[in-house]
This record gives sequence, structure tokens and C-alpha cells, in this order.
Amino acid sequence: MLSLTQADIDAIADAVLQKFEANGYLSKITEAWQRLGLDPGNPVVHHPDGSFDVGDIDVNASEAGGSITQTRQ
Repeated sequence: MLSLTQADIDAIADAVLQKFEANGYLSKITEAWQRLGLDPGNPVVHHPDGSFDVGDIDVNASEAGGSITQTRQ
């Protein structure tokens, strides 16, 4: 049976976090969290034209042929 100490668990968690940061995954997860409206410190603000802002993210909207296309800026 494998037995891990708290120090072992902390070291594994730190290594995973470092890999996520190094590969840009952490910022992508943070952005998805914000875009879903799950970050109370960065509320999503929707605009009448279909665009929205959240944190440092601006998403523009354009309409063509009855469809709205949202593009991250």
C-alpha cells in the first residue's frame, strides 16, 4: 500500500500547479472560470449588441445573416 505524507501531497500539488502555469493552462482555466461568471471579483457584463466583458477579457460581437459571432479581443 502506498502511503503519502502531507509533505508528499503538497509537493505533488506544487509540481502540477507549476506544469499548469508553465503550459499556460492555469490562465485558460482562470479565463473559463471568469467567462462562466463563477468569479465574484470579476462579474460578466453583457452588452445589448451581444458583446461582453469580464476581468481583462473583451469579447466583441458582430451580426451577419441572422447570426451573432463573438470574437475575443
